Amino acid sequence: MGNNEPVEILLAEDNPVNRIVAAAILGEFGHRVTFAADGHDALAAMRNNRFDILLMDIEMPGLDGMAALTAVRALPGVARKTPVIAVSAQGRDSREDLLAHGFDGYVIKPIDPAALFEAIEIATC
Repeated sequence: MGNNEPVEILLAEDNPVNRIVAAAILGEFGHRVTFAADGHDALAAMRNNRFDILLMDIEMPGLDGMAALTAVRALPGVARKTPVIAVSAQGRDSREDLLAHGFDGYVIKPIDPAALFEAIEIATC
């Protein structure tokens, strides 16, 4: 995906304010965003739709980001190969652990738009 190509994004985020902020950032560049309120909703969306990338909050009630990633990677077909970027307020120290768990990138909250777009570009190339 080039910088100017719209991307189909699934955003798994339980906080409504964070969803609004991310949608504003991503929508400004023409990306199409679908929301999932938790890991269970994200899995259902991944089963029924095709996304270019999944942005996954790590700390969500019910099925958290780590467990949801494991479940996504177990899905049949192309869904399991969808790049998944961890989005978390856990700080820089968590980056290596999250990448080792299988995430394709990591963005720290509060979201820096430049870091988010860089992570999306790297994960979708």
